[in-house]
Amino acid sequence: MKKIFLFFCIVILASCGAKKNLAEQTGGMFSNFNGSVDLTEQYNLKYYISSNIDAEKMTVTWKDAMVINKQTNDTVKVKVENLRCNVLCDNPVAYAGIFDVHYKNQHYIVQFLYDVRTYLNVKKHEIKAIEKCYNVADLDPKMQEKF
Repeated sequence: MKKIFLFFCIVILASCGAKKNLAEQTGGMFSNFNGSVDLTEQYNLKYYISSNIDAEKMTVTWKDAMVINKQTNDTVKVKVENLRCNVLCDNPVAYAGIFDVHYKNQHYIVQFLYDVRTYLNVKKHEIKAIEKCYNVADLDPKMQEKF
């Protein structure tokens, strides 16, 4: 009798674990992220990324970027290239990404880090991710090939 009871307990626990795993795989979260970095003193880059986050996997569904002239407010749409994003942890949500942008014969690399714990900074009354932009147009192409 004890063996039968133990068998049923194992079956019930295994099925509950399978249901939880299935819920984690089919469940998920949708994230809209937008950022803004200065390319130069005159130009600012605004970008938008939409993605699905499922159990430590991030799939980008939409991306867009534009360069804004700070003096004239003219905007030019640019292409987001080589976008790579990855989930760092899913509770609380944190993810990082990197992409390339070409504008006026210059090559920029933009990095961002979204962590919900630092994104909503109540003390400073700001909502901001960590972002950094690098101009790599002047790098030696042979140096880049090494990496």
